[in-house]
Amino acid sequence: MKTVPTTPSHAIGLGTNIALPIISQPHPDLAKLIDGFHRQLTYLRLSVTDFCNFRCNYCLPNGYTANGGKRPDNELSLDEIATLIQGFATLGTTKVRLTGGEPSIRHDLPQIIELAKQTQGIKTVAQITGFDILPTLLKDIDKLLESTEIHLKLNGILKADTAFDNLQNALVYVKDRPVTYRFIEFMQTSDNSELFFAEHASGKTIKNHLLENGWTATERAIDSGPATEFRHDDYVGKIGLIEPYAPQFCDSCNRLRVSSQGKIHLCLFDQQNYDIRQFLSNQDKDGLILALQNLMPIKPEHHFLNDSNSGMMANLSMVGG
Repeated sequence: MKTVPTTPSHAIGLGTNIALPIISQPHPDLAKLIDGFHRQLTYLRLSVTDFCNFRCNYCLPNGYTANGGKRPDNELSLDEIATLIQGFATLGTTKVRLTGGEPSIRHDLPQIIELAKQTQGIKTVAQITGFDILPTLLKDIDKLLESTEIHLKLNGILKADTAFDNLQNALVYVKDRPVTYRFIEFMQTSDNSELFFAEHASGKTIKNHLLENGWTATERAIDSGPATEFRHDDYVGKIGLIEPYAPQFCDSCNRLRVSSQGKIHLCLFDQQNYDIRQFLSNQDKDGLILALQNLMPIKPEHHFLNDSNSGMMANLSMVGG
């Protein structure tokens, strides 16, 4: 694929004229999104709102402070979301995860889920959300498991002072439940540096304990997220581990992120995002597809978290992690 720089008038960015490559010869496989490191992007994480009414200490300890603390009024509409998902599906995306902020803030969330599920080519639609009362959540989960065959995953932030106790509790919880409990390494952002350095713990401790006690890693599907999942013959459920600080973590990246205002993030922790809303507002699926193809050569190889560089990510509610 030969690339040439665009003129400033063709740049896609945050009000800045950043020269982007433009495809002058068609990609050999136009039905796919493939970046400059031969990774196929099959997984879209779509933030439907960046507003959150929770105050989790690793993300928003002071609550939601963007936009004067008020929910933005320029979130993507249903029609814009439909164009977005259709464009991504045309390019080989098979999985969409709806994130936030807190997605359930949107009263039209059921309609968003439905249109994603009805889009041809999309095989998996998942949702990240949260509750503030743990006993109620656990009770509802058991009801859900009794009445459906949903593949349920629970995420927990791995913190140094609770890592061992949480692992023991997770093992008990998944013993007889078809649930995957996933530990996520605490990630540094510009808003949480003090807490990060006090609480960050490596996922190696969890992994070593599992491997030493008969757990084995399962094979990852092409549109799966970054978690390594472990299974054990004596357990119904699984334990997962997401290690963004591990070497080669980014080698198998298959994800792109779009914010609730229609900006695409090529990496969760990159320095820049790119505005694609004009294509969504105009229901211009062909223009969207070309813009996505043009962005592929500049998707970064990896993040720079190990250099304490979280890019433009002030907190994870911006695009749902």
